[in-house]
Amino acid sequence: MLFRHKQLALALLVLAAGPPDRLTAQVSWNGRLGVTWTTPMVTDQVGTEVQLQPGLAPTLGVELLLPLKTKTPFEASFEAQGTIASLYRKEAGSETDLLSMRTFTVTGGVTGQLTGPVYLRAGVGFVSYLSTEETAVFQEGTPTRLLGTATLEYRKPMPSGYRVTGLLRYDIHGFTTQQLQNAGYTGSQTVHRVMLGVAVGK
Repeated sequence: MLFRHKQLALALLVLAAGPPDRLTAQVSWNGRLGVTWTTPMVTDQVGTEVQLQPGLAPTLGVELLLPLKTKTPFEASFEAQGTIASLYRKEAGSETDLLSMRTFTVTGGVTGQLTGPVYLRAGVGFVSYLSTEETAVFQEGTPTRLLGTATLEYRKPMPSGYRVTGLLRYDIHGFTTQQLQNAGYTGSQTVHRVMLGVAVGK
């Protein structure tokens, strides 16, 4: 999976550093800022229900777009996004802050116009969990998982030539770690994430 991460990162670099006389006029970009809400990553229902769930996560991202030569206008999209949040243990109405957790996501996809200023992006990629604290479910390392994503965009061109975009982003992946597997949790839990944000680009 690390090799695939490098492939996606290389694709981003190629687009950014390609021939200036051609790609500069075609490639558009945007920087993204928002907040991400995540469903529980782990749920233990033996006796009192215990959940591990991140808090609201500040989110930063960048996206590159390249028009595709298709009959219906589409854009190839390459996105990198990061979040940072606290991971909480929730049990019987109480919350315990376990650790600081980050995620890094790299995806590739296609963006197309739905109607007027509304666009839809669909893509796939990988999400990596990162933490400097080897505790809780990350005692045996942090995982990288396959991820699917979709984003609704409302684009507003500005007189300055820049574009402001409202974003509603959803992604889904399965979560497990080596620590959970060692403890007998052989499956993975489906995790849903929703990000509300704004992008500025050109």
